[in-house]
Amino acid sequence: MIKLLSVVALILAVPAIAQDVTPVAPVAPAAPATAVAPTVAPVATMTPADVYKTQIVCRSEVETGSLMKKRKTCLTRKQWAYVNDQHESYARKLVDDSTGHPQGN
Repeated sequence: MIKLLSVVALILAVPAIAQDVTPVAPVAPAAPATAVAPTVAPVATMTPADVYKTQIVCRSEVETGSLMKKRKTCLTRKQWAYVNDQHESYARKLVDDSTGHPQGN
């Protein structure tokens, strides 16, 4: 019930916030016309592999200690690959470091 009320309050607040925004006058560029080009490539020149890497994927994870509560995480495929690599390297380090003997001997 609280979530429903929160969503309704948010929906009602968004138009009110949008009306309070005052337009800002554009600022003249300080650099001459030979400014540095943006580093982000336009979508039209992206290869299919780049488009695939930038797709957003959402995953739901069950929270520890709860049978019903879930947490949704949305990242790009490239970010998910990085997260998976970090988890794998942590697990490898944990296995390599655990010899079954107490430390300090």
